Amino acid sequence: MARKPSSSASTIRARLTAASAKLTQSGEPELAAAVDEVLAPGGWGVLRRAEAAVNPASAGERNLAVQLTETARDLIKERAADRGNTITNDVNEAFTKFLAGEFLPSRPQRSPRNSGVTKVNLNSRPDGALRAQVETAAKERAEELGWEPKPAHIAADWLMKKYRIPAAAKTG
Repeated sequence: MARKPSSSASTIRARLTAASAKLTQSGEPELAAAVDEVLAPGGWGVLRRAEAAVNPASAGERNLAVQLTETARDLIKERAADRGNTITNDVNEAFTKFLAGEFLPSRPQRSPRNSGVTKVNLNSRPDGALRAQVETAAKERAEELGWEPKPAHIAADWLMKKYRIPAAAKTG
C-alpha cells in the first residue's frame, strides 16, 4: 500500500527544490525560475496576492481578529470544541444570520480607561464573500442600528451569546 505523502512545509519545500532542479536539467529554465520565485522569502505571499488580484474571491479567507478578554476567549474555544464546532463556522453562521436579519449585534461596551482589562484575539478565517456582504450591509444598516458594526463586533457578540458567556467575562 502506498504511503500517504506528507504535507509538512519542509517536505513541500524539498519537493519544490527538487522540481526546480529537474526542470533546469530538462531544459525548462523559465519553469524552474517560477518555482524558485515561490520558494524565495515572501514568494508564497506574492503568489497569493497575485491570485487575489485576478480572483478576489480567492483572497477571502483572511484573518478576522476578534478582541475579547482572555476569559471570554478561552470559554468560547472550550465550549465550541465541546460541541464539535469551529470558530470559523460559528463566525460564518453569525454573518449569515446578520445578513438574513435574524441577528442584530449589541453595541460593544468599552472597558473603563485604566481598568487593567487585557484583551486578546480570537482568530478565524471566515468566508470572504460573506465578510464582504456583512461589511456592506453593516454600512447600510448603521443608521437603523445607531452605530456601524464591524465584522469583528458581529462575530464577538454572536459568539458571546451562542456560548452564553457571562457578562463578568466580557469585562475581565
